[in-house]
Amino acid sequence: PELFVRHLDYLAANGFIVLPLATIVDSLRSGGRIPDRAVVFTFDDGYSSVYTAAFPLLRERGWPFTVFVCPEAVDRRRGPVVTWDQLREMSAAGATVANHSNSHGHLQRRRSGESDAVWRERVAAELVAAQSRIRQEIGEARGLFAYPYGEYDPILQDLVRELGWAGFGQHSGPASVGQDLTELPRFPMAGSFAALETFAVKVASLPL
Repeated sequence: PELFVRHLDYLAANGFIVLPLATIVDSLRSGGRIPDRAVVFTFDDGYSSVYTAAFPLLRERGWPFTVFVCPEAVDRRRGPVVTWDQLREMSAAGATVANHSNSHGHLQRRRSGESDAVWRERVAAELVAAQSRIRQEIGEARGLFAYPYGEYDPILQDLVRELGWAGFGQHSGPASVGQDLTELPRFPMAGSFAALETFAVKVASLPL
């Protein structure tokens, strides 16, 4: 959390603006211009630390963020994850609750003997069920999807595309107009990727 505060202070001191993820996606989809110093915060998995550590700091600054959650994990209290009440509180304060699949499985993997058609039906049902559960609990569910483990293949991309969603991986890079909206990049900013020196390089990156 202390290093996260340094990240936030750096953004504030260097003229960056923090935008909702949906705003960026809408601009990418329409071909609109995105400011060079625009950044977005996303958190995968919905760990409770998003609520206890990150949310108070972002709310204090009035900065939006997106939490990608697996509804099954929230429902079953699987791991140190947020509750629906906490997600509703964050949503009311301007956060976006988005789809990270229902069970956080390796979606692109086929089960033994599973045809592409059967796989597609199974995975589509999982994604739609997660979206429906988020809408039921939060009141809305935007077409924003983070691939579990950052894993995807062209057929999974086609499914996300047919749903009309934007898909986010875990490969590094800045987002730019003209990119495939089903494989948008994100820079990691936590753990061994959290050093302030590399953070500054990442947020200053522009598309080639």
